[in-house]
Amino acid sequence: MKSIINKSLLFFLYIIILCCSCHKQQVVEDVVLAENSQINEEYVITPRKPLIHENRKITQKEYEEIKEYLPELIEGEDLGNGWYLYEIHFEDINGVFYQRFYQSYGNLFLKYRKEDYYFCNSGVIYFPITEVLYLYKQNDDFKLLGKKDITGIYDNKNNLKLKCPETANAIAGYTSQDLFEYPFSNHLCLKKDDFTLYPCDTFGNINIDYKNNTLTAISMAEILDYALREK
Repeated sequence: MKSIINKSLLFFLYIIILCCSCHKQQVVEDVVLAENSQINEEYVITPRKPLIHENRKITQKEYEEIKEYLPELIEGEDLGNGWYLYEIHFEDINGVFYQRFYQSYGNLFLKYRKEDYYFCNSGVIYFPITEVLYLYKQNDDFKLLGKKDITGIYDNKNNLKLKCPETANAIAGYTSQDLFEYPFSNHLCLKKDDFTLYPCDTFGNINIDYKNNTLTAISMAEILDYALREK
């Protein structure tokens, strides 16, 4: 009888020791996990802002990965089939030219095609626009004033008014940001090589023939010549 009691006591003592050992092991594991978690929090590597090279071509995929570090991109409404529509409001823009346009036609609409890559210049994100139609609305219908593409500027009857400069096929298109801010100037986007693009000065200005509701254009050479003669 005494032997049985001793064995029972030993069994219960073993169970108690086993439970204590398991609890101690669990406590040790919890402490280790907590320490590891704290270490991971202290030494977590935060994402670094990517190096964005000036005028380096940025593909659509690369743009999606780094766009949070770039200024907001202006594109307008996607019409499908490669066309976009961007409306420019002139009512609050000072300047005789813009106000006359607004009083005659209302706002300007740019319907354009673009390349699906980008580049950054002086903190501004650009993309090349290869063709743009100048439109205004009349009775809710779009009316064409003219267009420009990488070959030149055309009136509303598709007559060439001002040819693009000869650049040995280096023209990628018109620089988007400049076009949206100054729609009647003609800053080009040029390819220096397969990887690099850069904006260049305007090659001429667009004017409006209000009598015939069409575009006209004047080259920078003519503008400078006129300015020198005025002096």
